Amino acid sequence: MSDASLILSRRDLDFILYEWLEVERLTQRARFADHDRVSFDGVLDTCAQLAADMFAPHNRKADQNEPTFDGERVTMIPEVAEALAAFREAGLFSASQDYELGGLQLPNVIERAGFAWFQAANVGTAAYPFLTIGAANLLKTHGTAAQIDAYVRPMLEGRFFGTMCLSEPQAGSSLGDIRTRAVPQADGSYRLFGSKMWISGGDHDLSETIVHMVLARMEGAPVGVKGISLFVVPKHLLDENGAPGERNDVVLAGLNHKMGYRGTTNTLLNFGEGRFTPGGRKGAVGYLVGKPGLDGHSNGAEQIATRARACGMEVVYDGIRSTPEEIVRRAKESRAHVVGLSILSGSHLDLVQEVIRVMRAEGLGDIPVVAGGIIPPDDALILKQMGVARIYTPKDFKITPMMGDVARTALAAVEERLTSDT
Repeated sequence: MSDASLILSRRDLDFILYEWLEVERLTQRARFADHDRVSFDGVLDTCAQLAADMFAPHNRKADQNEPTFDGERVTMIPEVAEALAAFREAGLFSASQDYELGGLQLPNVIERAGFAWFQAANVGTAAYPFLTIGAANLLKTHGTAAQIDAYVRPMLEGRFFGTMCLSEPQAGSSLGDIRTRAVPQADGSYRLFGSKMWISGGDHDLSETIVHMVLARMEGAPVGVKGISLFVVPKHLLDENGAPGERNDVVLAGLNHKMGYRGTTNTLLNFGEGRFTPGGRKGAVGYLVGKPGLDGHSNGAEQIATRARACGMEVVYDGIRSTPEEIVRRAKESRAHVVGLSILSGSHLDLVQEVIRVMRAEGLGDIPVVAGGIIPPDDALILKQMGVARIYTPKDFKITPMMGDVARTALAAVEERLTSDT
């Protein structure tokens, strides 16, 4: 049995959770009423020991022996599969999920604290379940009931793994430039054609199949990010029993070699090249998730909210066309630390000004407002003069850094309020 104290300080973690954040108070809520400190500590103990025994020992070995591809299949050291089997057996894929989905219904903060052990012990191996959990949360939030039953449940059981397929060889963080196209079919499905680059966990034999969450553009969609739609594209099509069956037209073109984080496969995937022909035709079979990007309103805002939750933020998302009064009311009810507005130029400037006015009237003037959209430089200057703290345009569409910047903005405002109160 390995020494978990070499990975993280349990005393520091306990201080943060119980003395600073006072997480035991969460058990007063109906959702967490079955839990107490004993159950929280049990989960943390399990995570610490699994990380020490199953993840940390092969951290260096995984970097020294990165996955290889022989043109047919990916090979990696066996310790990765063994560690992930232990993670699955512990029920950690669904730790914070509803009981109805087979979860433990733990508070998100306890799940995050437990997962910190795995990230500290071996980020390369830990990436596989964390990518899967992120994809499952995205599909659970925006998918249909049938999609949840077909894909989310197996992902939360650790049987199917997941990915996020955004970037392409010619479009890194510039998602408005993606070329992968989705062609509608008579049965309501789509056939996808294109390539996705730098896809972590894009191919392996660690799970029964892989569920790819793919950004693509429908025929006739607007240019830029407004025309992007989200699709679920499985590596294998599911049979009538929900088990992986016929191979979909998604193939691994090659592995990228990295300076670190090498235990995670980093892939170039081709969709629709014709190596496999599901239903006798080329094209990767995919299914639309949420709204299509055809009317000028893509899934982008919802996806950002979902990804922000994955970064550890609690997000209240009210959709489009909310009035200033509705936005401020929800901010007040949820005790928001930051208010984000998705806007266009022109008349929306007046709406932003009205939101800020109503916030100040309601005593929320110290909460920072951030705005994103296709905003010309002149309008951005006006927004800053109104008091908008941060402005994001398509050139800033790097989700993780953007979420970090929003978090720092909110934290700075909280610290300023605490300082003024003292």
